[in-house]
Amino acid sequence: MYLLIAFMSETEKANNLIHKMKENGFNGGTLFDGVGLKKIIPKIYDVPLVASLHSIFKEDGEMSKVLFCVVENMEEVHQLTDIIEELVGDLYNPNTGLVIAHKLDFVKGYDRWKDPDL
Repeated sequence: MYLLIAFMSETEKANNLIHKMKENGFNGGTLFDGVGLKKIIPKIYDVPLVASLHSIFKEDGEMSKVLFCVVENMEEVHQLTDIIEELVGDLYNPNTGLVIAHKLDFVKGYDRWKDPDL
């Protein structure tokens, strides 16, 4: 099993990603809002409260989406990567995103996510 983590620069494509994942049998995952350190560092000293960073970056359109998804094997890693690239373009291009996969030695509770009816 693998943990796939995908960073998508174009947040508006997150809904399409969820639909495409479902269409292709990926029934679980978690999406987060994120901001890269490269974008935070120049602005962090201009903001009195770190909590207000979220609103500043959201207004600037500098937020990204981060997907965490446990998949069975490398075939699914590549399948999900292909789905992401259909939406954002070739990940080798700038400002598209990044996908990484990490082999997992232990997972508990995954079986319930494989069943779309649960």
